Amino acid sequence: MNEVKFSKEAAVETAAQFLERQGYDLLETGWAERGGEADIVAVDDGAVAFVIVRFDVAEHMPPHRAKEGISAAERRRMESAATAYIRENASRSTAFRFDVVRITAVGPDQAFIRHVKAVEDDPFETFVDAVAGDDAEARKRLMGLGDGRAQDYVRALVAADIRAQAA
Repeated sequence: MNEVKFSKEAAVETAAQFLERQGYDLLETGWAERGGEADIVAVDDGAVAFVIVRFDVAEHMPPHRAKEGISAAERRRMESAATAYIRENASRSTAFRFDVVRITAVGPDQAFIRHVKAVEDDPFETFVDAVAGDDAEARKRLMGLGDGRAQDYVRALVAADIRAQAA
C-alpha cells in the first residue's frame, strides 16, 4: 500500500463535506471555548450536533476496531463546549447531541467513513477513567490491554451490569 498521510485538518474537512452531503447545515469547524471543543458544529433536524472527528490509517487500526463511543473526559469537554456554544449562539432552548465521525484512510484518496449519531459513552473508556483517574501511567497500562479482546470483555461486563440494573 502506498503510504497514506492524513492530518486532523484533512479529516475534519472530509467529515464536514460528508455531513453537508447528508443534509447538515455547518455552523463551525474547529470551535473551541474555555475547557471545551468540537471539531464540527452543525444543525441536523433542528438539533445542534457537536461532532468529534476521529481518524486513522487502516494499516494501524482495522475499521472494525474503531472506537465508537466517547470517554467520560471527552463527554465533559463536549458538554462544556455545548453549553458555551449554546449560551453564546442560541436565542432559545436548543436540542443538541454529540456525534462521532470516524474516518479510516485506506489509500491516498480512499477512506471508510462511519458516522454515529447521538453517541453514547464508551464503557471501556469510562472504566479506565474510573480506575486510573489522572494517573497517566495507569491509563497507559489499561489502554494497552491487547488487541481489543480485553476492551470488548470490559464493555460486555458493563453492558450486562447496565441491563441487570435496568431489569
